[in-house]
Amino acid sequence: MLMSLLSGAAVGQNRSKMDLSTLEFLEEQQSEVKREVWRVKKMSQQESECQYVDCFICYSKPCEDALEALGVQVMVDVDGIMTARVPVAAMYDVADLEEVTSLNIGGVEELDSDIARADTHVFDVQRGKENGLPMNYDGTGVVLGVIDGGIDFTHPAFRTADGHSICTAAYFPCRMRAEGTPPVVVDGKELPGVLYVNRSDIDTLTTDTKNSTHGTHVLGIAAGRNIGLYGGVAPGVDIVACPLGGDYKNVAILNSMAFLLDYAKTVGKPLVISKSLGSLLGSHDGTSDYVKMHDKLLGKNAILCNSNGNAGARNCYLRLDGSNARLYKDRNYHAFMARPWNNSAKRNNVVTFAAQVWCEDDKPFDIAFIHFDTTLGCVVKDVLKYEDYFKNGYSGVTYSSKKIGYSLHASGMVNASNNKFYTSLKWTYLTNRRLPNGLVGVMILPRDKNQVMHVWLDTSYGTFMTNQEINSKDVVFEEGSSAISANELSSSTRVITVGNYVSRLEYPVWLGSQVYTTKSENPVGSIAKTSSYGTTLNGIMTPTVCGPGSTIVSSVSHFNSRFEESNSAQKQSVNGSDYYWGNMSGTSMSTPHVAGIVALWLQANPRMTRSDILDVMAKTSIPCDKPQEQERWGLYGKIDALAGLKYVLQTSDIRNMEAEDALLWTDVYNMNGQLIRKRVATESALEGLPAGIYVAGGRKIVVK
Repeated sequence: MLMSLLSGAAVGQNRSKMDLSTLEFLEEQQSEVKREVWRVKKMSQQESECQYVDCFICYSKPCEDALEALGVQVMVDVDGIMTARVPVAAMYDVADLEEVTSLNIGGVEELDSDIARADTHVFDVQRGKENGLPMNYDGTGVVLGVIDGGIDFTHPAFRTADGHSICTAAYFPCRMRAEGTPPVVVDGKELPGVLYVNRSDIDTLTTDTKNSTHGTHVLGIAAGRNIGLYGGVAPGVDIVACPLGGDYKNVAILNSMAFLLDYAKTVGKPLVISKSLGSLLGSHDGTSDYVKMHDKLLGKNAILCNSNGNAGARNCYLRLDGSNARLYKDRNYHAFMARPWNNSAKRNNVVTFAAQVWCEDDKPFDIAFIHFDTTLGCVVKDVLKYEDYFKNGYSGVTYSSKKIGYSLHASGMVNASNNKFYTSLKWTYLTNRRLPNGLVGVMILPRDKNQVMHVWLDTSYGTFMTNQEINSKDVVFEEGSSAISANELSSSTRVITVGNYVSRLEYPVWLGSQVYTTKSENPVGSIAKTSSYGTTLNGIMTPTVCGPGSTIVSSVSHFNSRFEESNSAQKQSVNGSDYYWGNMSGTSMSTPHVAGIVALWLQANPRMTRSDILDVMAKTSIPCDKPQEQERWGLYGKIDALAGLKYVLQTSDIRNMEAEDALLWTDVYNMNGQLIRKRVATESALEGLPAGIYVAGGRKIVVK
């Protein structure tokens, strides 16, 4: 027994190399772990998972070969200190090595932790047996689809200890299919792109684009393997990646969704999709083709978690009410002006803005162009009448001066889906001066004095300016707000939209001697200022739920140069390549966290539909207790993985299964955690078993 290895004088000396937390941990293991476990050095990761613990090992000189001989899996190794996965029963042998100066697990509860997973009680779910749950949960048996760009398939977070990819499939919707390669077929129709399902093929994948690390970070949050301090929410899921290669067109996204839904149906497993993409431009009333096709694909049951956007701190929205219009000469008007939200929005002294103006009716309006200069005041240029820019689209006229050149492009029409008139605007000006010496704005001149309009500015370009910034005496400008800053897809009735709250403001860099602190106006526990929110024009309150998304550490692409030693939280070298874990923030980060939690719930009850998931969120999320922040927290508040899973277990009953769910599969375990049946139809999972207590579908079930 392991107890014999942990006692006696033979281990007295190496006890001094361990701290109290480590010794207490080993004391707890004595009655549970058998000696022969650690002697089996080539057990699969799944079989040996519970017998390993992540540790910090300090050493006086290199000893990797000696550590490997004891079954230690070295992870991060730098300047005399490493993180490693150590067999529990070999810990004293490791500490007894002459080269090892200390061996510590630190705090057991924070052993492989990023604060986000602790904050939403994900660790309590992953360590379910320690918290009164029937088993430990990691998303096993659930398909997690990630639609994103910049995925590094070679990152250790997505590789097994022996170097194989943990992805079960990868669909590249924008990649050209080579001649002779089998087509991707869904519902009898061929989709563009290339599909990889063979393990040997997936092992050879590198990345879809070197220009981004976004998808690598997102996928690591949802399902990355636990390495060192960081790992995913649901590392046991079947990962199906849909890398977009930087091409974020709606069609490619929808093709990816169709593929994911078909894939999950084929393998007979529940599916949750994570997508951290969106646009502010659109009608925000649920009538756009993009939103409607999402609704059709998702149907009544499919689950898509989508980021709500990061425009909560920007004045990106205007509501223009004709009854409050101002008078310019003989015309009612609304005026607005934008500025770049940071210097990166400028390109070679060219500043470009894009916006859409949506009316609540089908009546058109005219447009004028405003040039504002601090020395000249406001100069209103020629009025573009509706008939001009509606007929064939308006190509724009360039006005110039010695100081500024600028142009406006406008096009408009009545939208067939909602019978609303809308205009798409794009205006550009050149400047070599600091703002606001020369600015360009837009004047809307309604023909109906009671007309109501809604304007959204693409925040990738800028934000609406305030009158105080402009200091204009001739024309009054609408200042805008973030009241409806949620992206266009948030108007869907079938999408779970995700907001972002602050779970941490700092993290240690990988050298261990520095702490990086995020510049934030929000304290820990508050909703992030940037998190988009608002009720859409069709009455959808967003976000649906909020997850941690500020200062989130996760895997980053080694093909992208954004992260390096100086700004990363963790490093691991594999086959001569350096891989990093770095910090990113936004609803792009909170969305895969929420999707991972949904996967944990689906493991407990694979039969749950979207309405069931929403019910869990409604019943168990932590509501906002600050009235001034209520709107920003959205519908349900802060997600709670543990409370949600307990609720799932309480309300689930494997014996009351509907016939349409018969194709879903589950694993069956005995109360010792041994796998009895693997991937059997849930409907007949317990048939023929001897009397006893089993775990299936996440529930304890008694067979008499």
